[in-house]
Amino acid sequence: MSRKTRDTRQRKQPEPPIASVSGRLPGFWESHRTEALICAALMVAVLLVFAQVRDFQFINLDDDRNVYENPAVRNGLTLDGLKWAFTATERDYWHPLPWISHMLDAQLFGMHPGGHHLTSVCLHILNAILVFLVLRRMTGAVWRSAMVAALFAIHPLRAESVAWVTERKDVLGGLFWWLTTWAYVEYTKNTASRKRYGLVILLFLMALMSKPTVMTLPFFLLLLDYWPLKRLWGQSRVSLKRSWGQSGVSLVDTPDCPHIILEKLPLFALSGIFVFLTFTAQRQVGATDLVGRLSLPVRVANSLVAYATYLLNAVWPYPLAAIYPYHRNLPAWQVVAAGLLLAAVTALVMWKAVRFPYLPVGWFWYLGALLPVIGLVQMGFQSRADRFTYIPLTGFFLMIVWLAGDLMAKWKHRTVAAVAIAAIVLPALGVRAWSQVGYWHDSITLFQQNLTVTPANQWASRELGTALADAGRIDEAIAAYSQAVALDPTDHMKSRDNLGIALARKGRLEEAVERFQEAQRFWPADGDCRGHRGMALMQMGRADEALACFREAERLGVSPKLASTLQTNLGQLLIQQGKTAEALASFSEAIRLRPGAPDLHSNLAIALMQVGRTTEAISEFKEALRLGLSGGLANWAEANIGWMLLGEGRIPEAVEQYGELVKKEPQSPLWRRSMARALESAGRNEEAIEQLRAVLRLDPNDKEAREMMASLGAK
Repeated sequence: MSRKTRDTRQRKQPEPPIASVSGRLPGFWESHRTEALICAALMVAVLLVFAQVRDFQFINLDDDRNVYENPAVRNGLTLDGLKWAFTATERDYWHPLPWISHMLDAQLFGMHPGGHHLTSVCLHILNAILVFLVLRRMTGAVWRSAMVAALFAIHPLRAESVAWVTERKDVLGGLFWWLTTWAYVEYTKNTASRKRYGLVILLFLMALMSKPTVMTLPFFLLLLDYWPLKRLWGQSRVSLKRSWGQSGVSLVDTPDCPHIILEKLPLFALSGIFVFLTFTAQRQVGATDLVGRLSLPVRVANSLVAYATYLLNAVWPYPLAAIYPYHRNLPAWQVVAAGLLLAAVTALVMWKAVRFPYLPVGWFWYLGALLPVIGLVQMGFQSRADRFTYIPLTGFFLMIVWLAGDLMAKWKHRTVAAVAIAAIVLPALGVRAWSQVGYWHDSITLFQQNLTVTPANQWASRELGTALADAGRIDEAIAAYSQAVALDPTDHMKSRDNLGIALARKGRLEEAVERFQEAQRFWPADGDCRGHRGMALMQMGRADEALACFREAERLGVSPKLASTLQTNLGQLLIQQGKTAEALASFSEAIRLRPGAPDLHSNLAIALMQVGRTTEAISEFKEALRLGLSGGLANWAEANIGWMLLGEGRIPEAVEQYGELVKKEPQSPLWRRSMARALESAGRNEEAIEQLRAVLRLDPNDKEAREMMASLGAK
């Protein structure tokens, strides 16, 4: 058969459904039941693996500062909260949409973690369905698209992105990534439609506002132009192959190419803006400080190994961990092997690009989508992270599934073989994923498993210490923090700071102060360790040193978690030194930093009471009670209100106040004596005597009650 005849026959082969003039998939309505069943199966598969998160807790790895201790989130959807979401950059980068989703969760579920977890699961379900529908729409291949979507949905590497509430930005960014892709596919059918193009830009902007690392999406769309959309040359694969063999034909000679590049320029411009915003925010929080301590060769080596390791984990997802420590001295053989693997795969996919055009698409999708987080510009302390693969590995799955389908195309029993492979691979991945998700149940479980997988991991030891301290297991927390310090004795400020806090909680104040001083030496510009040192000194009675520490911490700035406590302690020291105006300013600042906290209003009320501003003190005590001050603090607040009312001559109000206290705790001699004084001031001596008799029934040896009765003329 001549070459011309072969080319003619190949040109007569039908194009994928996306190329139809009408823009509608042939047989779509006939196959909609199959698609619906596949979507339902994907939903069930995700629920079988991830529904367990409804009983999970928040994790102390950033869930505290991002969600359950974040005032803007805890207050739910408010105008102030929305304003904060669109202006905040102190949480590593600008991503307002995840903040809004967390606020909506708080509005719906409060701080019950199960609701927050299930929101992430629902978003992941939508993403899995979108992976299937978008691939189906682009390629016309139902079962291959379904297999890629299934691998995406239940792979164990998804555990971190879905089971960690803080990583809402992953699933939300993924949602808008796929919606942008769908909108782009629809736009390619009518490139003159400004509405369709505008929708692409809008959805991409929302993806960037969810997680800026999706900035590589325009590059991904260029890959889709090559396959399966075939827009780069407007030619079939056969004519493309022939044209490449002619020296006079190149990409820039093709009329369609300039338009395809130009139409992406606004998208690349958006990516550039978010690159700038991200670097600015990262510098503000010091997330890029590690770059200065890691040479370029070290970062390149780590990136090569990370690329290769993600591929190995895609095929064999064990062991996995929440935190992978950064190794500055990777074995040379690992770096060389990783580089050779990446080079070999790149050469192979380029060699087979004409016959299997999806290979370069999937491969460069994987490489490109990982590029912002691979570590060439190191942000954070991790060498790699499972969550980084949420979108990139879909390209690798596409390569494998499409290649397997083509290689089995001529097999007599290819359908049986495909079903058998899926029946083995998917349940195995699902079981492994279910197990991996289970480790995210709580912080202690997560980091104990992390240390089992990566024993010499100072970061996991520190986070385990924090989890144990939060659970009140202080001795175990001290051991975990000590291990973290021992693993990196030259540079691990936070572990020393946390160790000092744990030692202070055990009353080992001298040791705590030493740890805080060590932390200061490693990080002189950190205000938190100075604030913690000041608190320890304050407990030791070294007021002047404590005050100096608080002033220095205030100047340097402290974390939001510590800020109100710092101001409260500073106010108490200033009160002791007679600096009333400054003390009251500190108490007021503490309330501003943590609004709605009843204990802070109570502290301010006590300070006001001490300086004789009783009317204001009464108002603050009442506000503390309104906000939910409870237990003994609430009783003392009510008692202090009664005492100040007596002092101001508001006798009936004082009687009523003490009456409420007696009703709450009728067995308290103290409240009944106070009630008797108020009744005596009101001239109701007989009632006062009855209260004092009740006191003596409770405590016959109450000398003060007998003296009061004698003064009232009672026997």
